[in-house]
Amino acid sequence: MDTNKLIQNAINSVSKQLHNYQTSTDPKLQKKASILSYWLDDYMRMLKKKETFNPRKLKRYKRGEIVKVHLGYNIGNEEGGLHYAIVLTKNDSKNSPIITIIPLSSVKANKPIHPYNVFLGDTIFQQLKGKWEIHHDLIDQELTSQTQEVDSLRELISSKTEAELLEDHADIDKRIHELNASIAYLSKLSSRRDKISNEILKMKTGSIALVNQITTISKIRIYNPLHSNDVLGNVKVSNEILDAIDDKIRELYIGK
Repeated sequence: MDTNKLIQNAINSVSKQLHNYQTSTDPKLQKKASILSYWLDDYMRMLKKKETFNPRKLKRYKRGEIVKVHLGYNIGNEEGGLHYAIVLTKNDSKNSPIITIIPLSSVKANKPIHPYNVFLGDTIFQQLKGKWEIHHDLIDQELTSQTQEVDSLRELISSKTEAELLEDHADIDKRIHELNASIAYLSKLSSRRDKISNEILKMKTGSIALVNQITTISKIRIYNPLHSNDVLGNVKVSNEILDAIDDKIRELYIGK
């Protein structure tokens, strides 16, 4: 079969399947139409990103760190879509385009933890909450400092004559420049705090590591963190949790 015919068959197949899902009266099939459309759009974005992707521009990931990844369209019981995951790779290299991870899932109410899974508790939530509190305190401190500086400058300017202001303009300009820099810093802090807040709002209570779904992915699939100062930067599970995961890996794949 020639390439053009393969392409046309693929287009027809996808179009027909999406139409069947979309026009179905079954809400589950309608949801599949949305998920498949989202995945196709996201897959095209990844293909485009691949053309210029350079893993050296990303942070070096450490074992146990939390990342948010896009696992793509799932088949059967595979995990798919956006998920938190634990980095399993022991010695990541900035030159490496791939990384091995364990997908995470939220704890389901009144449902026991599967023997293949490891319970993480709310460690991710607590660490993000801690980051939010640090940013909140820094913003309060910066606002207090800026308010004091504005009041001081206002008092200084109102107490001087025009001639004195001209004479002292270099010092005043310097203080105004420093104040503008402080305002820019405050804006960055506020933006980062808002991003942390948005991440916290998306979270559910308690997480589990799906040890039976260990997978190696392209780093193109990583959404966050790309750099150390991103929302999930330096968020990681404890050594105790990593030990429990190692024990589960030995149990499932190597033998006790």
